[in-house]
Amino acid sequence: MVVLAGLTGRHLWFYSDDWNILTGYHDGRLLEPFNGHLSLLPVLVFRGVAEVFGLGSYLPFRVAGLLVYLLLGTTVYVYARARVGRVAAALVALLVLLNASSVTNVAFPFLLNFSLPLAAMVWMWWFLDREALRDEAAASASLGVALASSGIGLLAMAAAGVELLWTRARPRRWLVMAPPVLLYVAWYAAFHAPVAKGKGGAGAVLRYAGEMVLGGAASLVGNWKPGGVVVLAGFAVLLVLGATRWHTFDGRVAGGLAAVATFALLTAWTRIGILPRIPPDEARYCWTVGAVLLLTAVQLLRGVTVPRPWSYAAGGALTAALLVNTWVLGHRLTEWDHQVRDATAGVRTNLHTVEALGDRVPRDEVLPLSFIAVTAGDYLDMVDHLGSPVASFDPATGTGGSLGSADLRDRADELVVRVGGAALVPDPTTCVRAAVYPPPEPVHRLVVARGPARVTVCGFESGTEVRVARFGGGQVVGRVGPSETGLLELPADDLGRPWTVLVEGDASLSVLPG
Repeated sequence: MVVLAGLTGRHLWFYSDDWNILTGYHDGRLLEPFNGHLSLLPVLVFRGVAEVFGLGSYLPFRVAGLLVYLLLGTTVYVYARARVGRVAAALVALLVLLNASSVTNVAFPFLLNFSLPLAAMVWMWWFLDREALRDEAAASASLGVALASSGIGLLAMAAAGVELLWTRARPRRWLVMAPPVLLYVAWYAAFHAPVAKGKGGAGAVLRYAGEMVLGGAASLVGNWKPGGVVVLAGFAVLLVLGATRWHTFDGRVAGGLAAVATFALLTAWTRIGILPRIPPDEARYCWTVGAVLLLTAVQLLRGVTVPRPWSYAAGGALTAALLVNTWVLGHRLTEWDHQVRDATAGVRTNLHTVEALGDRVPRDEVLPLSFIAVTAGDYLDMVDHLGSPVASFDPATGTGGSLGSADLRDRADELVVRVGGAALVPDPTTCVRAAVYPPPEPVHRLVVARGPARVTVCGFESGTEVRVARFGGGQVVGRVGPSETGLLELPADDLGRPWTVLVEGDASLSVLPG
């Protein structure tokens, strides 16, 4: 998996939610919700990496995310090995890690806010298998880790609650497991802020949740929906056999089912109708459902002796699913890498522009970084604290696509024009052209290496719009009418790019000396 992540992630850089975490929590406020969730431990990991390594490279963040992901795989293997043996446990762990929908878990480090709480839920199960008080305390601490990592911790809480009810746990176990739940309730009361809620009714919620569960099953077989139906049918057979023949349908299985239902229904309730739309087969949702279904199946099969022909068939099916998943995952990782690469160039251009303009940029200016707004003020505060993520960006050598898409380059130019100080003012000077014969060819494009500089714009017979560009196609700064003259003031700045001034028609440009 590490090799696959390395081969398909050569262009990965800070992306989307990364910016919200880095700009929102670099100076503390660790208990404030992220997108509605308590994310204390993932934020601490990101903050720790940033404090130690700075923002000059994305690699330390990727390593941190992958280490947590591999910790999950190891945890699943150890848990499953005690129930279904080494070979089956290895296949289960690999199917969790190389799920066809695990693209964000592998490529997006902050998705440790999914892998860490899921690993903590497995630890909790491991310790709940034991009766000693120290093991119960460890189970409680594991639940605390899950709840402090993201909303995925609610799955662990649902699983624990159903299991304790099912097994009619003695009061001591309830008391030991209570503190992390009470702390979470206290956090919710003190810090939770309303977030966008879905608008669907009960029918829409159930449909969304059902599609999510189907997507989770399909994620175990290459995201093939008919295969997902087969997986769910096979899982239903295991449930029936566990309840009637093997007698393995217990509180743990009921807790696993409760975890899936809790996740699917809560996600549907909060996601239907919001923008941007999040489909029920979103990768991270399917991965979570698929992983919990696998762990529940492991619990159903614990201690069951499967006849050799059936065990061979099951092993072959799991191996085939693993190979298909790996191929699909590799393809999706490559697509993600290209998506980030295409966005990164334009993001770097805009961040360089914001840093060069500094305090002239309004603090509430929203930057093109994430669906959740990141402001220039928060970004510049982060740079003061942790250093610049674009310190090695060289705008002088960038051209075309290396500076990003046209819309992002134009967005940087718009900010330069709006706050950078370029101004077009009337000039009483008369542009004389008729007295010169033959009349000179109009100069429609003028490159000024650096500011400060003054450019005369002569409208002649036609008049013209005046545009200036630093990265993109140019932004309008004003208009010079027919037979009018304008003076364009170009200030000095630290952008490291020349000014390009553009006019059209019969108009012409010239740089004033001095």
